[in-house]
Amino acid sequence: MPAPAKHSAKTAPAANAALAAQVGSLTRLIRRRRPRKLNMLNSAAMMDPLARKEPRLRPEHGGGRRGRIVMAQMPRAAAQFEQENPKQIPMNDTVLSIRQARQADLPPLLDLYQHLAPGDQRASPELASEIFSRFLTYPGSAIFIGEIASSIVSSCTLVVVPNLTRGGSPYGLIENVVTDERFRGQGHATQLLDAATSSAWDHGCYKVMLLTGSKDSATINFYLHAGFEQTKTGFQKRRIATRKE
Repeated sequence: MPAPAKHSAKTAPAANAALAAQVGSLTRLIRRRRPRKLNMLNSAAMMDPLARKEPRLRPEHGGGRRGRIVMAQMPRAAAQFEQENPKQIPMNDTVLSIRQARQADLPPLLDLYQHLAPGDQRASPELASEIFSRFLTYPGSAIFIGEIASSIVSSCTLVVVPNLTRGGSPYGLIENVVTDERFRGQGHATQLLDAATSSAWDHGCYKVMLLTGSKDSATINFYLHAGFEQTKTGFQKRRIATRKE
């Protein structure tokens, strides 16, 4: 068996240098073949305008990251669609919201009363505020208003009258039933009357009454359909002439 070759001290550095050169060449070759993230991002940006704005969302390779990219692009696409095709938001202009009137409601409420008696003398803001404050001192009494889109379109007044008969049970009187002419025939006044009647029951009233000077069959049928009975005969004395229908 031949003896292993002996290397002198002079040949070792040369061998190491050759090995280092080979390793360096291999490393440079690998680097040239390896795709750079930056180059791919720049290429994607040229192909896709979305990538120019948000390059960090573009993939280096295919695979599972595509789903994430789609999700990232969806809000942008939806926003662009909504800008080009704005939504038509439906106005719920037939939904009536009922509540009791407050001081701030007096100006539009006085406007609404012109639909009850066109040309009726209007109380001054100061007088209306004073009367309304006194009115609220009567327990159970309230002015009910119906709103559509924050505009008062219907109203009625409930007065709870103290009483010494019927075991001391009070009774209710409803007045000033009115609906804006533009919103009539939609059942708003009926809803106001129901709200006023329910409030009267809550305050212990044993009956609720109302009067109408109208002889129009449509008006009379309206109150009948609202649950009122024409069982009594009303009489009145007036200081102001009866308004014309």
